[in-house]
Amino acid sequence: MDDEHVIEYVYDIEPRVVTRYWVQDGVRAPERRVERDESGRALHEARFSSRGVLWFELWHRYDDTGRRVETTRTDHTRDSPKPIVRTVTTYVYDQLGRLTEVRSKSDANGSTDAIRYQYDAGCSNVHRAFEVPPGVSDSIDLAEQQLERFLGRP
Repeated sequence: MDDEHVIEYVYDIEPRVVTRYWVQDGVRAPERRVERDESGRALHEARFSSRGVLWFELWHRYDDTGRRVETTRTDHTRDSPKPIVRTVTTYVYDQLGRLTEVRSKSDANGSTDAIRYQYDAGCSNVHRAFEVPPGVSDSIDLAEQQLERFLGRP
C-alpha cells in the first residue's frame, strides 16, 4: 500500500524524544526534531513535512526561574526552507509566578493578539480576557468555548 509508513523515534539519555522520523517507501525523513537545554527544556523545535521539508520552527527563551518568556515561530513554505511568516509570543508572569498575559505578534499582517489572565484570591479561578483585533468576533467566542470543553467545564 502507498499509505503505509513507519514512525521511528530517537531518544536522548533521559529518555525524551529528540527526533521523530517518517519512514515510507524506504525513505527516512525527519518529522520532528527537538533540541533541549541541560534542564530538559525545549530550546528549538523543528517540524517537517512527511517528505522531510522544513515546515516551521519554534525557538523558546526562559527566565532565570525556568519559566518560558518568549517563543518565536518561523513558518516556511513546503517547497522552500525560506521563512514566510514569523510570530513572536511573549509570556508575562506576576510576582507569584502565575501567567498573566500571552501576547503574539505576527509579521504576516502586523496584528497582535493577547490573552490576559486574572486570578481570584484563592487562585482557584482564573478569568481570561481576550484582546480582540479589529475584524474578529465569533472566533474568540469559539476559542473560549473550545478551551472550556478542553478543561472539562460545562
